[in-house]
Amino acid sequence: MSDDDDEIARARRLMRGSPHLNTEQAAAYLGISVWRMKAMRKAGTGPCYRYHSRYIRYLVDDLILWSRLQSPVVTDPDRKRENREKVDG
Repeated sequence: MSDDDDEIARARRLMRGSPHLNTEQAAAYLGISVWRMKAMRKAGTGPCYRYHSRYIRYLVDDLILWSRLQSPVVTDPDRKRENREKVDG
């Protein structure tokens, strides 16, 4: 088991008891690096966060919402084909 798997398992356990994750846990939940999470926070492009005392916390619902808003879900098979043709050709 890698350290990443360990962080993800820890985040899942913590989610059962608390809807708030620290930066490392939120990054593991989203499958991105901690460095990327901090860079997005600094640039204002990442998920919504809160300060609890001096600690930054992410609400799981905000992580899910942010993730859903990052790329549209394509449900029309013709659009999928069009997009693939643009990339391939």
